[in-house]
Amino acid sequence: MPEGCQFTIDSALARGTVYQCLAQACAFPGELFGEALQRDLWRTSLQEAIEALQCVDTCIETLEALEIVQPTIDLAAMRQEYSRLFSNTALTDFPPYGADYLASHIFMKAQTLADVAGFYRAFGLGIVDGTERPDHISAEFEFMGYLCFKEAYAAEQGLAEALEVTTAAQRRFFAEHLGRWAPLFLKRFETVCAQPFYRALACFAQAFLASEAAHLRIAPEPISAVPADAPSAGDFTCGVGEGQCPLVQDGWGDGAEGERR
Repeated sequence: MPEGCQFTIDSALARGTVYQCLAQACAFPGELFGEALQRDLWRTSLQEAIEALQCVDTCIETLEALEIVQPTIDLAAMRQEYSRLFSNTALTDFPPYGADYLASHIFMKAQTLADVAGFYRAFGLGIVDGTERPDHISAEFEFMGYLCFKEAYAAEQGLAEALEVTTAAQRRFFAEHLGRWAPLFLKRFETVCAQPFYRALACFAQAFLASEAAHLRIAPEPISAVPADAPSAGDFTCGVGEGQCPLVQDGWGDGAEGERR
């Protein structure tokens, strides 16, 4: 296997792992995530991925801050904080939904949601009924991770067309969706969080997304404010339940593992 191809595979797998970790951490903190934190599986996966990517100093520094606060994690306190910020009784000016940043009118929001769902369908994915909107931060992180794993699989199998399609989808989705609104959401999330873990998580995620923009060689048009008519928190859902990310694929068990090698 050519050296450049192996680099592509390793890089895509590491990037996919980081996105996967972020998706898990940005969903409602359920028992599975709590166990991964307690057994140090989540932090270890994230650390190994960042080391493999040889990320910029900012990513490494913010990851170190995240590692420092992890031993103090209290799952019950995390759930309380998540609910305080995003439940239907909270008031927030930083909703965790992309369409609320990217569109100022209800019909434009519907179009944005349809566009995000269209990306998912194009790659055989959909949202679990009764969980979350397709533009939730955890779903968009998970989708980018899935594309990275598909990139690694295509590179390993020598599927040139699939590799081109997958990398193009990453660039477009990041430029049109995640890379535009997530930095503002994460910045506000970091500012208002009472939980040290969430503050450190938001800081790390901002650094990683900046490194992703450089990796993908794109500069998404940033969002500087939530439109004035963004829905109130009462319109939100928080149905991720046990912390599982809301995206699913037909035959997810076999197909996903195969593409994650």
